Amino acid sequence: MTTTMMMLIARFGAASSIPTGIVAHDYFQMSQKDFLKALKSGAIPRGDLDISHISRGGIPMTWLTDFIEMRRSLAAQARAS
Repeated sequence: MTTTMMMLIARFGAASSIPTGIVAHDYFQMSQKDFLKALKSGAIPRGDLDISHISRGGIPMTWLTDFIEMRRSLAAQARAS
């Protein structure tokens, strides 16, 4: 997890959150509107992400780090089987 967090800090600076539009476009290849719909519908697992907060405050860097790590883990499991 530390490596992922360090990569995000290198890219976005030492902020606690990243603008929602950037996360939607760069990591999910969708518009911010579609990204929010996917989060609300459960198509993108949101865990403890507070939807009402992200429209004002952005996506917490810790949530994005955990999401990336989860996806890496799933990909590694798929390759191993």
